[in-house]
This record gives sequence, C-alpha cells and structure tokens, in this order.
Amino acid sequence: MLKLNFTFKPFNLNPCYTQAEKMYNWGWIDKHDLANDVAQGTLPASEYERITGDKYEVSEGTTK
Repeated sequence: MLKLNFTFKPFNLNPCYTQAEKMYNWGWIDKHDLANDVAQGTLPASEYERITGDKYEVSEGTTK
C-alpha cells in the first residue's frame, strides 16, 4: 500500500514584507493600504509598525 508522509514547511514571507516596504517608501502604497493588508491577514501588525513607524490600530476604514 502507498504511504504518504507530508511534512509542513512554513514559507519565508520576508521577501513579501520587504517588497511592501519598498512600495511604501516609493509612494506606491500608503498607510491605509498597509492597514488593509493587516486587516486581511496578509501582513502582520508588527511589520506594519516596522515599515510605517506607527502603531497599528484597527479602524473602521480598513476592510476585512
């Protein structure tokens, strides 16, 4: 019988966070865009705070 062994290996998302930081620094996206990424779960709040220098706070203007 065929036996499968799956091992989860987490992805390294640091290149994605670095790209978001570059786009923010270039002015292609703003704090609101990054806050939406946090609300949608694609960017950790700690990365938002590192990139913008501001504390992340949930607001009504962000989408989920």
